[in-house]
Amino acid sequence: MSIIGKFKRLIFGTSAEPVVQVPLRTVPQPEQAQSSKAGDNEPRFSESDMLAVQQRAETVQRAFNESLGIANQSKNRGTREYRLQVAREWLIELKKLANKFPFLQLTNLQAVEASIIAVEAETRSLPYNEVLVRYVADNVDSSVTSASCWVKPGTEILAKGLTIPGGMLYYGKGLARVTGAGIEPALINPGLPVNMPAGSLEQMPYWLSYSDISPTARGGYLQWLAGGRKDPNVQIGYVFLFFYGLERRVLADARQYPEVAQELPAVLAEVRRLLSIYENQGSFYGYASRFLDLVVTVGAKDRIYKLPPLPQGQYKALTLRHKIALGQAAVDGALLPAAWAYSWLINDERFYPRTPACRCRDEFKKLFLDAYAEKFDQGLKLPVNKTKLKALYKPASASFGYGQVELTGADIPDITVLEGPLNRLREIAESATAQLEPYSRYVGRNPEKKGSRDAMVLLPPELWPAENLHSLTSWLVKLGADGAAQVATFGELMQHFSAGAAPKKDGYLALASGLEQLGVGIEPDVRWGGPLPSEGSKVVLFPISVGERTTKPSPPYSAAILTLHLAAAVIAADGEVSAQEEEYLEKQLGRWIHLGAAEFSRLRAHLKWLLLSPPSLTTLKKRVSVLTDDQKRAIAEFLIALAQAEGGVSPAEINVLTKVYRLFGLDEKVLYSQAHTAATEPVTVKHSAPALTGFGVPPQPTPRPIGAIVLDHERIATLTADSERISAILSAIFTDEVQPAEPVVPAEPEVTPTGVSIVRLDASYSELVRVLVSRDAWTRAELEDLASDRGIMLDGALDHINEAFLDAHNEHLLEGEDPVEINKNIAKELEVV
Repeated sequence: MSIIGKFKRLIFGTSAEPVVQVPLRTVPQPEQAQSSKAGDNEPRFSESDMLAVQQRAETVQRAFNESLGIANQSKNRGTREYRLQVAREWLIELKKLANKFPFLQLTNLQAVEASIIAVEAETRSLPYNEVLVRYVADNVDSSVTSASCWVKPGTEILAKGLTIPGGMLYYGKGLARVTGAGIEPALINPGLPVNMPAGSLEQMPYWLSYSDISPTARGGYLQWLAGGRKDPNVQIGYVFLFFYGLERRVLADARQYPEVAQELPAVLAEVRRLLSIYENQGSFYGYASRFLDLVVTVGAKDRIYKLPPLPQGQYKALTLRHKIALGQAAVDGALLPAAWAYSWLINDERFYPRTPACRCRDEFKKLFLDAYAEKFDQGLKLPVNKTKLKALYKPASASFGYGQVELTGADIPDITVLEGPLNRLREIAESATAQLEPYSRYVGRNPEKKGSRDAMVLLPPELWPAENLHSLTSWLVKLGADGAAQVATFGELMQHFSAGAAPKKDGYLALASGLEQLGVGIEPDVRWGGPLPSEGSKVVLFPISVGERTTKPSPPYSAAILTLHLAAAVIAADGEVSAQEEEYLEKQLGRWIHLGAAEFSRLRAHLKWLLLSPPSLTTLKKRVSVLTDDQKRAIAEFLIALAQAEGGVSPAEINVLTKVYRLFGLDEKVLYSQAHTAATEPVTVKHSAPALTGFGVPPQPTPRPIGAIVLDHERIATLTADSERISAILSAIFTDEVQPAEPVVPAEPEVTPTGVSIVRLDASYSELVRVLVSRDAWTRAELEDLASDRGIMLDGALDHINEAFLDAHNEHLLEGEDPVEINKNIAKELEVV
C-alpha cells in the first residue's frame, strides 16, 4: 500500500469519514451536562458558553480534516509533511478543548495522534517514490539562484497583466527552498495558471506555497501585491507568503550576496509598514516582530545596550535584542541603564505584575525608573555566567524546514537564565507596586476621577503634577517646617492640590507618606493613631529625616501618646492650660528617653498639637467608665512609676495625679502612699510572683550629685516592659469616635499569572523548563553551564522534569544524552512556549 493510501486508511478509516468526531447532537442543558459524577469543584458552564465551545470544536475539527485532505492530495513530499504538521496543531487544540470541556466528549484523540506519529515517521524515513522524484525534478532547477529571481526594492514587474510595484519578492521558475527539498514557497512562478477571483476566496492554509495554492488563490495574491500590499481585509496567508520572501532574503541570501546589506533599510521599513496594517493578526505580529528585532539587532553598529530598548510588545517575551544587550553589558562590565532594566523586567515571562502595575503603567514605570536610579545609581552590574547565548530564530517560512536558524558570532553569556539579577528588579517593582495600591484601587472604582485631588493625593510625590509639587514645597519652606515644628490648618496644606473635599483615610495615609518623602512629618497622623483632620483642624508639620520614616509605632510610643492624652485631658478640664501645667506636659517628654529619635521627634510634635486641641474631659469620663477597677489601678501605678523615672515626684505632678485619681474614682490617700513607695522601689505593673521567704538587706543607695538628673535604668527597663500592656488599656480610653463606615468594596482581582506551574512542577523547575524549551536542543556542556549558573544538580533536575512530563503527557520532554533534544510535540502543548 502506498504512503498516501495508508495515510487515508489510518486517518479516515474504511468509511472515508474522519476518525475525530465532535458530537453534533443538541447541546445539553447546563444542569444536564454536569453529571452526577462531577464534584463540587468541577467547573460549570452556561448554555451559551457550551454552544460557543462546541462551535469552536467543530471549526477546529473541520480545519483538522481539511489539513489532512490537503496533505493527501499533494504530490510534494515536503508539502505533505507541512500539512501533517498543521493537522497536529489542530489536534493539539482539540486535546486542550477535550481536557478543559469534558462535555464535548471528543473520541479517539489518542488513536488519531498515534496514527499521525506513525505516518510522520514513515514519511520522513522513506525515499521519494518515482512520482515525487519526477515532480521535484520537473520543478526544481539547481542552476537557478536567488540572485536571478530576486526583484530588488522599488522595482516594478508585470505578472498576469497586473503591475506589481515595490519589488522585494522572488519571480521566476525552479528556485529551490533553502533546505533544497522542493520549490521555494515565496517564488511567483509565471508559468502556473492564475484565475482572477470574482468573489470570496477559499480559506488559505498555514505554511502555504505559491506553487501549491489554487489558481484563484494565486490571482487573489497577485491582486493584493498589485494594490500595494495594504488591503487590511486580505487573508493573512497572502501577507505571510510575501513575508516568506523577506525572511529568505535576510536569513539566507545575506550570507552569499553582500548587496543584501544595502537592502536592509528597505526591508525593515516594509516589515514595519506591514505590522502597522496587520498588527491585530496575532500570528503575523509575533513572527514579524521577532524578524524585525533580529534584523535590527544583527545590523546594529554599536553595542545594543547603548541603544534605546524596545517598547513593551503586545505579547510578553524577551527578544533576541534583550538577550544580546544584557550579554554585551555583562561582558563589557558596563552598568545596565535603567531603561534596559525596565524593558527586561516588563518583557520577561517570569515577572508577573500585579494589578496596580498593569492598571497604572505610566506611573509604575516612572516609580520603577526612579527607584532603580536611587538604588543602583548609574545601573546594575551584571555577572558573567557560564551559559552561552544561542542567537536563534524560528522562521515562518517552510523554506527553512521545521527547525530554528542559528546566527553565529554571539559569543556572550545568556544572562536571562539567571534568577539573581531579575529578583533584584522584582524587589524594586514590588516596592513601586505597593506605593500605587491606594491610587490603583481608587481609579479602579472611579475611573472618571483619575485627575481629581482625591486621586492625586494617593500618588507618591514624584508623580504629583509639577506645579502642585512646587507650590507645596515652596509653602513648606516659607512656613519653616523644614527646620522646626510649625502649626497650620489642614485646609492651608490642601490648598496646594486641586479643589475637592478633605481626603478620606486612604488619601490621608498616602498624603502623610508623601509628605515624609519630602522630609516633613504631620501630626495628627492616622498611621500613628491620630484622628482624621478636617479642613479647619490644626496640624503640626515638622522636619523628619529619611532614617526616621516609619509607619508603625512601638508599644512604648503608644503608651507615651496615651499618657500625654490622659494628662492633657485632666489638665484642660477647667477650660485652660496654665503655664505650670504646660510645663508639666513638656516635662513628660523627658520621661520617655527610651524612645528612638524618630519617635521622640514625633512625640514632641504631637504634644504641640495636643496643646492646641486637648481631648474633652466629658468624653474621657465616658470612656473611663468602661475600665475595670484593676485596669484603673494599673494605669495610676504606671503614671506614678513614670513620674519617678528621674527620682521624686514634684508638687505639679502630684496635682495632676490627684486629678487622675479623682477621675478614676480612686482613694487619693492611696496616691501619696504609692508615690512614697515608688520613690524607694520600682513598681512593676503585672501580677507579682509568689513572695520569697526571708529578708534581705537593701544595698546602700548611690549618692546623687546636687543638681544632676540621675536616670534609674532599672526603672526605665521596667517601664519599657510595661508599656505594651498599659498602651492596650489606655487605647480603650482614647480610641477615636468611630468614623462613618465607608462602603464595602470587594477586593479588586489581581492579575493572576498564568503558566506559573508547568505539569505541577514547583516554581524553580517551571522556570528551568521555560529556559530549556527556548531551544530545540542543548549540548551536555551547555546544560552543565546552565546548571552551574542556577546552582542545581543537572542529572537530578533533568530526571525530575522528565518524570513530571511522563506523568502528565506519557512522554519525556528531554530526549537523548548529548545533545539533549526537546520533544517538540510536548513543547508545542505548553501554553508558555
